[in-house]
Amino acid sequence: MCKFNGENWNTAKLDAENRGDFHFVDSKLGWHVGSSIMRTKDGGRTWQYVLQDKDERNRAFSGLNLDGVVFADNKRGWAWGPTSIYKTTDAGETWTDVAGKLFLILKN
Repeated sequence: MCKFNGENWNTAKLDAENRGDFHFVDSKLGWHVGSSIMRTKDGGRTWQYVLQDKDERNRAFSGLNLDGVVFADNKRGWAWGPTSIYKTTDAGETWTDVAGKLFLILKN
């Protein structure tokens, strides 16, 4: 975590299974993906899970595997990986897996 042109760095602790992308909407609100979707509201000092695999005891070995995350604005965002695409339209409160619908459209 860094502020002020890359000169002062602080460490933020994340679970080992989260090894994906970061996206910040502003200086406070940010997202991180990997085997879950996590949100920070304090610039990365603390993180909360907003989407996890159904088997929370075994997140690192479960099916959720996300590589990237991006938000078009403060409400609409997408997270994706090799086998899934999730979208949100409510600032990340809920996420919907849209990969099945997209793959059906691409297939036809």
